[in-house]
Parts: sequence; structure tokens; C-alpha cells
Amino acid sequence: MVCAAPLARRAHDLAAHLTASGWDVTATTSVNAISWVDTGALAAVSRAVADRSPGTPRPRPASAVVLAPGTFNTLNKLRSGISDTPALGVLNDAIGQQLPLLVIPMISERLIDHPAWAETTTWLSHLNVTFLDPSTGRTGAIGPLRSGTGEEVTARFSPAWVTGWANGLPAAAR
Repeated sequence: MVCAAPLARRAHDLAAHLTASGWDVTATTSVNAISWVDTGALAAVSRAVADRSPGTPRPRPASAVVLAPGTFNTLNKLRSGISDTPALGVLNDAIGQQLPLLVIPMISERLIDHPAWAETTTWLSHLNVTFLDPSTGRTGAIGPLRSGTGEEVTARFSPAWVTGWANGLPAAAR
């Protein structure tokens, strides 16, 4: 899953890294992420699915889901169970099916202390959602991004962090 934030520019790198590690990748982008993503490069290394119109079937069933990047808006909607886009539908399906879900949030310092954010991260953590810090690759605690550093963080981000998480999943998830 790809939402609209600077890390979306690396969606094709992430998909290529997962594919090279033996994962069969289907990438779904939100409508707003399309302008951030190199859709041709993404389609070359995955089954790329742009955000679909209502009624269009979702991609094949997933065994694990990665949301990179996860935005304040998308994650708060997810906490509320809102499925008003195909991207949110896939994320809600993952939670409903108790699939492994890795979220790489890009949350600015302006939003990190918003009360909704604390409720969202607590709720998702109770569902065994794994958070990965896009600046450090560490799982668990999520730090805010200083405004204006999204491109720096994107450049430093390593797809190997995600592949490491995915390759550590039980064999049943593959």
C-alpha cells in the first residue's frame, strides 16, 4: 500500500527489493499517491494496481501487508474502520484477517502530539501492527519527522529494513 508522502517515491525500490527476496508483490496506491509514484517503474517490479473505482475487485488475497508510507489521515481512518477507498479496504481486510501488517508512518512534528495520533498508534499496536521508523529502520517507537526533511528521510530509507521484517515472518505468511 502506498499513500501520499515523500517515501512514496521509493515504492518501486521497495517492491523490487521484496521481489528479489522471493515475495510476490502487488502494489496498490491511493489516488493522492499517484503523483508521487513512478508508476512505470512500480509496474515493472510488481503487480501495480492504481487506486480503483468502487466495485472493482481488490487484488489477490495477501499474506502480509506493508503500508509505506502511512499518513496521519490514512492511519486515523483505519483506526475508525473507514474503507472509503480501495487502499483503506485492503488495510481493513488485513486487520480483519489478522495478517501481518507493517506500517512505515511519515508523521510530522506538527501532528505527532495530536490526541488522535496517540489513540491510533495505541489501537494499532494492540492489533499487533508493527511500526517501522522511516529514519532509522527500528521497529516499535515512532518518532516525528521534522518539517521539511521528508526528502532526506526518503533518501536514507533502506528497503532492506522492510525485507528483513518480511523475511522474519513465519513460513505460513509467505
